[in-house]
Amino acid sequence: MVECDQLAAVLGLGTRPTAASILRAIDHLASLRIGEVRIPLTPGQMAELAHRASKRGRTVEAEMRAVVARVETELFHHGG
Repeated sequence: MVECDQLAAVLGLGTRPTAASILRAIDHLASLRIGEVRIPLTPGQMAELAHRASKRGRTVEAEMRAVVARVETELFHHGG
């Protein structure tokens, strides 16, 4: 179970992980949601988001929120 404990630490799970909690955490980290639409991201895309977030002094979550905000702006404020 050492590997599971390591996964829990990387994924930010506070307790001993279950298969279900690991899958939920991975799904959360590996996708972008806009409302009910889930956009799956490849490891390379996640790495790019992390790189951009780091350059801008943001968390990955903050960078993903910025992406969603840009989509909203494009669709609703610029006549998309």
